[in-house]
Amino acid sequence: MKIYNAMGQLVHESVESVKNHNITGSRVDVTPTQLLPKGIYLSTISFKGETHQLKLVVQ
Repeated sequence: MKIYNAMGQLVHESVESVKNHNITGSRVDVTPTQLLPKGIYLSTISFKGETHQLKLVVQ
């Protein structure tokens, strides 16, 4: 998982922070291994051979 800030800068990267809790469905729990400051972030994860982009809002 890679997390970018609104400026497109990489602020966090981890390969151990995505846990699949529903193999037959599409639910993925994403937990960064460090706290992120308030803001909007874009994340790219690879899951089951597919790449997905997520928008994370930290309040």
